[in-house]
Amino acid sequence: MSESIDQNTENYKEKISIIQTDLKGFNTQVTEVDKEVDPVEWRLTNQIKDVKHDINVVKDDLTDYINVVKDDLTDYIREVKDDLTNDIQKVESDLKSEIQNVRSDLKSEIQNVRSDLKSEIQNVRSDLKSNMKEQQSSLKWFIGIFITAGVAVIGVVVTLITLFVK
Repeated sequence: MSESIDQNTENYKEKISIIQTDLKGFNTQVTEVDKEVDPVEWRLTNQIKDVKHDINVVKDDLTDYINVVKDDLTDYIREVKDDLTNDIQKVESDLKSEIQNVRSDLKSEIQNVRSDLKSEIQNVRSDLKSNMKEQQSSLKWFIGIFITAGVAVIGVVVTLITLFVK
């Protein structure tokens, strides 16, 4: 598109240069009016026609150039808009996918934590039950020893009482 604009600009510069040359020719020919009026008038008329024609050609070319640039810009804007729309849709899709992945990862992590907590709670319960059984067993031994010692003391007291009473 840039090359097309540069080429059209060069074409217009050439046409403007031709028009300027024709105008300079008018200025030099006007000084020679006294020599040959009819041929000068005829040449001036022809040059005026040529300049008018050149002006119309440049005007038409500029109009065409403006329309081409306008169409090119419209197409470019449309392409940029389409590209942006596609990029936005891709980003939205990527974000939705990423959000879904994060949700899935979080759900999985929550399930793992729940499972680990349940397992840990079960282990603590088992340990507590085991400790309670050990303490009950120790308590039973202590009570057994205490009762045995108590019975022995009672036996000794009874024996002593019986000995003193006799």
